[in-house]
Amino acid sequence: ATSRKPLIFISSTWMIPNDLKLEVYQTIDAGKHWKSKSNGLPNAFAFDLVLRHGFDKFDNTLMFGSTNGNLYVSENEGEQWELITQNLVKVSVVKLV
Repeated sequence: ATSRKPLIFISSTWMIPNDLKLEVYQTIDAGKHWKSKSNGLPNAFAFDLVLRHGFDKFDNTLMFGSTNGNLYVSENEGEQWELITQNLVKVSVVKLV
């Protein structure tokens, strides 16, 4: 049986996103190489801050919420993102089941 390498995803770690873009990155080799997975996310004037527990993955679905109340989902491991809702209260935790 073939073993699948673990996928690691990370969103911006800055208090204000780099270049004011909301970005998500993926690595499959423990951080040696990173690939942007940000298609569909705001690429200008983004002030979303994602907390550690505000990002979750279940099968091919990824979801994260931000401290300014936006909730994003990708159903294809980050190839395309969609804004589900906005202007919620601060989203601190997201859990997919």
